[in-house]
Amino acid sequence: MSLDANYIFSYDVQEYIGRTPMQKDIQFLQEEYDGEFTIFNSGYSVYWAKPKYTLSREVFNKLMADRILERKDCEQWEIVK
Repeated sequence: MSLDANYIFSYDVQEYIGRTPMQKDIQFLQEEYDGEFTIFNSGYSVYWAKPKYTLSREVFNKLMADRILERKDCEQWEIVK
């Protein structure tokens, strides 16, 4: 059985030359899982409406986000990183 999940990825405000950690995370997630991404909070947070399943702890560790919140169907937001 799978649960749909939504995620918020938050990044600390820093200056970067080249691709930012957010851009790298979005590219990785698009290639692996697809879904719809919405950037907000002046470009330092991303809302991801993931189409199916939940992410594993191993995937959380690969992502560069400073904070990750997860909300499964019919549940409250939970801090997972």
